[in-house]
Amino acid sequence: MNKQEKIIVAILAALAAAVTWRGCRNGEKQAQAQAAAQRQAQAAQQQQQPAAAQQQPAAPAAQAQKPAADAVPAELPVAIVLSNGVSRVSVSSRGACIVGVELPEYLEKPGAQGPDNPPVKLDFSKSPALVLQSLPGVDPFAEYSLRESPDGATAVFVSADGRVERKISLDSGYGVTLEEKFSGVAGERHSISIGMMRGDGTPDGIATFDAMPAGGKTVHYASDSVESPAGAELKRALGTSSSGGCGCGCSAAKPDPSAATQPISGAHEWVAMKSRFFVAAACGGEGVAPNAGFFPHVSHVSTNGASAVESVSAGVMYDSLPAERKTAYYFGPRRQSDLWDRGMRDVMDFGWCRWICYPLVWLLNFLDSVFGNYGVAIIVLTVLVRLVFWPLTHKSTVSMRKMQELQPLLKEIQARCKDNPQKLQMETMALYREKGVNPFASCLPMLVQIPFFIALFYVLRSGVELRYAPFLWIDDLSAPEHLFPGVFPFGGLNILPLLMAATMLVQSKLSPSPGGAQAAQQQKMMTYFMPAMMLIMFYNFASALSLYWTLSQTMGIAQTLYIRKKYAPQTPASAAVVDVDVPMTRQRRRHGG
Repeated sequence: MNKQEKIIVAILAALAAAVTWRGCRNGEKQAQAQAAAQRQAQAAQQQQQPAAAQQQPAAPAAQAQKPAADAVPAELPVAIVLSNGVSRVSVSSRGACIVGVELPEYLEKPGAQGPDNPPVKLDFSKSPALVLQSLPGVDPFAEYSLRESPDGATAVFVSADGRVERKISLDSGYGVTLEEKFSGVAGERHSISIGMMRGDGTPDGIATFDAMPAGGKTVHYASDSVESPAGAELKRALGTSSSGGCGCGCSAAKPDPSAATQPISGAHEWVAMKSRFFVAAACGGEGVAPNAGFFPHVSHVSTNGASAVESVSAGVMYDSLPAERKTAYYFGPRRQSDLWDRGMRDVMDFGWCRWICYPLVWLLNFLDSVFGNYGVAIIVLTVLVRLVFWPLTHKSTVSMRKMQELQPLLKEIQARCKDNPQKLQMETMALYREKGVNPFASCLPMLVQIPFFIALFYVLRSGVELRYAPFLWIDDLSAPEHLFPGVFPFGGLNILPLLMAATMLVQSKLSPSPGGAQAAQQQKMMTYFMPAMMLIMFYNFASALSLYWTLSQTMGIAQTLYIRKKYAPQTPASAAVVDVDVPMTRQRRRHGG
């Protein structure tokens, strides 16, 4: 293993240790939070019920959640369907609530739209959105009269007693605005439901929660540590506890159906429920009434004795009831441009490299608008990224080449100064200066590129734009190819990961080998180990990732071959004038030699 590889392995090992330490710390914090929650519950049981209700203001909302959910009628009739071209919202007169949102731009399956392939529908029938819950004297699912619908994107509902008026409006995108007027209604803590979000059936498509506390940072309940007992309970119910995991949302923890999802108190800028590609959220904005927190609910399904998250739902809490109130919502795709405009850009969950991901998403969409295909856009994006980093990779590869050429001289110095480490170091550095070689020049360019590679990984893995985007033989760039699923194991044949592993193997073989038998043997092992490991990791990842990585390595192979040809070591001039004493033979005498 050469010096460059040792430095890279050391950095990766340090990162792994840091992530492991973070996971252990998160696990300890979560265990402490859970223990605190249990102590609080035991103390509450020992007190009288009225006193407990006074000391825990969030309790009424938590208690009201279950009756409201149980009171959902088996079937809510649709009074009107609001439409603005990109969204069709089905509104029921029972509770003036939303029972479903259809997204015509997104289909259930790859291919053309038809009877067997309808548009995606966010089904809220089991947990309708915009339901007014826990308000004394107001039936959450009372019958409202539809007073007017002037433009097809607006509906006004009035309760039978005239005390509640609710106006539901669609904007030009996926936003929904609710304007309410109250007359003679007592104002106590109550809530408005957001709806329900189901997972999309993929391993990383489990529905979960995001929220941004007022004046704080976004909390991703599937990955980040949550200090409050309620947050710890929610993570346990979702099965995303970081205890014993890697702290990055990939824990193998199973969801706990018995976990009580307590209210998350405190004002929030926005609260979102999301799957891999779609979002249902309560938004902020100008004129939007401030909330007092939200209460989550996690539904589980049992399959073969194992419990898994089926869906999540939530309601936003309010402490008082003004005469008039405005609230805003979003029901649509996890598309950066739409979420950015509503202040919810962190729903994308790009992590620490989000400031690199944001421009990459914009560039990918721009290239698609130019070429009309996301597969071509990924190819062009890969070429652009390689060209941007061409000088760095060129310098790195040339430095590695020069280091390889110096190996014989370095061995001579090592043999001559093996008993004097100080002299060995001095003569080695003197040789580097004489030949104009920087031993660290091959490492820095690679380290600079790592954040961009990680950002591209996030963008190509989670972009809704790639959902069902076709390219050549691929039906869906956001999923594995899965060709001939009934013939090949693991769900089918994925060609691109095989090509990716092959190009990685070729590139590893073309890389300069370090000196020394032991180091060469280590590099040989890595040459085969890394492609095999990447093949296993990427085999069932999105096709877009394998397409990018395969093309990027192909360009790397071309660059390496170019540098090997251009910087091939020259034959010393003295080698051409070496006089070798060859004995005189009969054939040489015959020809005058």
